[in-house]
Amino acid sequence: MGKFKLFKKKKLFDKKRLFKKKDKKKKDTKKNIRKKEKKVQITSVKTKLIAYFSILILASTAAIGFMLMRKGGAILVEEAERSITLLTKESAKLTASRMETQLRTLEMIAQREDIQNMDWVEQQPVLKGHVQKTDFIDIGVVQLDGIANYSNGDTAELGDREYIQSALNGKANVSDLLSSRVTGGIVVMYAVPIEKDGKVVGALVGRRDGNSLGDVVRDISYGEEGDTYIVDGKGTIIAHSDASMVVGQFNPIERVEDDDSYRSIADLFEKILSEREGVGTYSFRDDDLYAAYTPIDGTDWSFVVTANQNEVLAGIYTLQKVVMAFAGSILLISIIVTYIMGNSIANPIVKIAEHSGEIANLDITQDVSQALLKRKDEIGTLGNALQNIINNLRDIINEVNQSSEQVVATSEELTATTQQSA
Repeated sequence: MGKFKLFKKKKLFDKKRLFKKKDKKKKDTKKNIRKKEKKVQITSVKTKLIAYFSILILASTAAIGFMLMRKGGAILVEEAERSITLLTKESAKLTASRMETQLRTLEMIAQREDIQNMDWVEQQPVLKGHVQKTDFIDIGVVQLDGIANYSNGDTAELGDREYIQSALNGKANVSDLLSSRVTGGIVVMYAVPIEKDGKVVGALVGRRDGNSLGDVVRDISYGEEGDTYIVDGKGTIIAHSDASMVVGQFNPIERVEDDDSYRSIADLFEKILSEREGVGTYSFRDDDLYAAYTPIDGTDWSFVVTANQNEVLAGIYTLQKVVMAFAGSILLISIIVTYIMGNSIANPIVKIAEHSGEIANLDITQDVSQALLKRKDEIGTLGNALQNIINNLRDIINEVNQSSEQVVATSEELTATTQQSA
């Protein structure tokens, strides 16, 4: 009987050992599968975090960059318009001041007694002396009948000229650009009244080269590609850094009738003549330009300062590079931070999932790591809950094992009793 019990126990032990080996192989296979799943899960969580955060940050940076460039462009344009407007006003004042200086020079000469006497014999040598001292090409005296006598001996009929009529009416003034009846060249004339005993007895005129106004505009510009010019009351350029524009008496309002390519600048000139002061845009010779214009005191002329739009907006391109570099840096930093955050978030979740999988596969041999159990967040709560499940399952299995052993023992006793009875 004792040998039979020993054989039976040995056979049962061998079967248990065989089952354990098979279970171990199954567990190893499952662990390998879980390791692969873990890698996939970690990669998936990290990839999603990096992708989501990168898209969010990229979109935010792009939106901010767009707003910065748009606002920056508006600020640059506004600042450029303010600057060229200020430059235009100061230039107009400078031009008016220089013309006023020329008129004052003539007025001082006109106040001489030998000029007021209207005796040409006395006047001519005086005028010759002043021509050498001033910037005038020549100076002359105009009689009330419109006949002009110049210091070099030239004479001309000027009674029909507007500037002569204004001077004989007692008003000092400056003519528009006109063709000289003496030299045939383009000139600008300065005229002041000659008064004696409160009455106008003649006019004193000074002739300057038509390009003399260009001395003002050549000294003034906005940026590297900006330009300046003066437009008279008919839309004709009377001062420009390009002398050919003055000599050719360029007037886009007239030119556009034959060539529609001048439409843009013609529209600007019409705006200048009607508004007299402001800022506009136009295209000329393949350039897009801003233009500020303001009237010159004492005349119907307008001083114009232009700025190339590409030059004004050049700061936008620099801003774009800065924004792109900033966006790239932020994106790179965000990817690194997201990767680190992904590890800190994904790894505990995957470990919890691994323990859950082990429990699902009835493997309760492994405890939840202390690092997870000590966490004070939701993951720590979940880890402790899983550990409680493992502990409870272990208790149940132990109870089942004990009950099984008791059943086996009772069964063996019953078997032995039965055999003895037999």
